[in-house]
Amino acid sequence: MPRGCNTELGNRLPTENCKPVSRAIMKNLTLIVLFFVITTVGLVFAKSPVFSEDENATDSPTLPLENRQKGGYDLRRVSFPTPAPEPPKTPELENLENETDPYYLLNHFSKEYGVDFELAYRIVECESNFDRYAKNGSSSAESFFQFIDKTFEETMTKMNLPTSTSKFDMPIAIEAGVWLLSQEGGESHWKSSEFCWL
Repeated sequence: MPRGCNTELGNRLPTENCKPVSRAIMKNLTLIVLFFVITTVGLVFAKSPVFSEDENATDSPTLPLENRQKGGYDLRRVSFPTPAPEPPKTPELENLENETDPYYLLNHFSKEYGVDFELAYRIVECESNFDRYAKNGSSSAESFFQFIDKTFEETMTKMNLPTSTSKFDMPIAIEAGVWLLSQEGGESHWKSSEFCWL
């Protein structure tokens, strides 16, 4: 090293025998430092919740999952929150005059009488498979809830409806079954098919 050039860290001033560091070298050093600062900031953002290493995260449509870098951060892959699925909606009864859809009527009367719609649905499905004219060959059980004659008459009386009402009258038959379910011990009327609907 030329004489008169002081190499201690705090004293790098040029002397006549020691040339100053060129501007090009200083510029390159500045760019290198700037690169490391930007890279560090990028890694900090990569660890934020917007960027994820979660395998279940929704992938960008332009970047397939197999292109994801393993073991590092891939700033091209952005996770978007996946919305929770909505529970299936039970159909709403739009018109009480709609006597053609037993599912709407069952839903409506289940709400009206505070009966679990799913339970009522399973009972009707097991008893008649939603066949309005279903008949039991060995008893008087008929219609959606398979009412026997005596139980249907008693139910009509308790509901203040004419006992001459037909079990095949869809709205009345469904309402009567749901009403009976809403009473204390109501499920016991379908005890014989409990293995199917429970």
